[in-house]
Amino acid sequence: MSSYFGMFHFVVEGILLIIFGIFGVIGNVLCVVWFSRKKVQRSFHHLMMALAVFDSLYVLLSIILFSLPSVYDRIMEYHWFNQMFPALLPFAQIGLTGSIYLTLSIAIERYTTVCHPFFKFSHSWSAIFYIIPISMFSVLYNIPKFYEHVTVVNTTTVDGPDGDPVNITMTVMKPTPLRKNEIYVKIYLIILNLLVHGIIPLLLLTILNIVVYRQIHKMCSEGESAADGYIHHKEIKLAQVSLVIVGVFITCHAIRWVPNLWELKNLQEDNDKGEEWPAWVDYTTSLSHLLTVFSSSVNFYIYTYKHLQSK
Repeated sequence: MSSYFGMFHFVVEGILLIIFGIFGVIGNVLCVVWFSRKKVQRSFHHLMMALAVFDSLYVLLSIILFSLPSVYDRIMEYHWFNQMFPALLPFAQIGLTGSIYLTLSIAIERYTTVCHPFFKFSHSWSAIFYIIPISMFSVLYNIPKFYEHVTVVNTTTVDGPDGDPVNITMTVMKPTPLRKNEIYVKIYLIILNLLVHGIIPLLLLTILNIVVYRQIHKMCSEGESAADGYIHHKEIKLAQVSLVIVGVFITCHAIRWVPNLWELKNLQEDNDKGEEWPAWVDYTTSLSHLLTVFSSSVNFYIYTYKHLQSK
């Protein structure tokens, strides 16, 4: 299993994640440039730019934290990488949290625009109303992540070639007492993360997507004049873009919680009889890293495709 998983890990988290990540960063940069040059600036455009920033943060750090060790495992022996890893991991989580809730904010913005246009036009909310609270929440929620790992320098004395003692210094990462605390692991890392990063946003996104889809379908079935009576055609097009983005997001992020659900189930059982970490969980974890990066990489390409398709 180890050799097969090693190849799977190398291809999925090494090669494919880097490829998707590079295209993702390029797409997110183009997203910021494209929407910043729009003559008519909508809240949707500002939210897409903010989403591109958080997505780029997560994608870049995923390449550093997950892909580099996959393609070059000896990097874990370098002092600079072990020093950098505990500091960068929380920022990756900040990027992920921001990405999740900015995607939700786009879905909410499209929902109010399509399903309640008169309320939207009479209550003109700036995108800042979403961006600032989400940015603050993303940082505050992930503060404990900065205290989960620490870099330790170990010095070992061994016999040299000539018999004289030689000191060998190695830098390694170790979990802090906080990270090893069972209550912290169960409450924050599993249950709270499952709710905050999983159940709550995925449930809301699913409901909003269904409602918006039905409303757009109703407008289109009533004819172009009826749609124009409710809402501008361009707003409907942006809502369709949002539907695809959210659909990809739900599909890619859903698999991320399979290992966590298994771990939560295992924690509910007797700790002394806890199951060994199964192989399928390792495969699922690697695949979830790739799919999450993919989700954070395709938003601008989805917009471009729908934009060209509507012409």
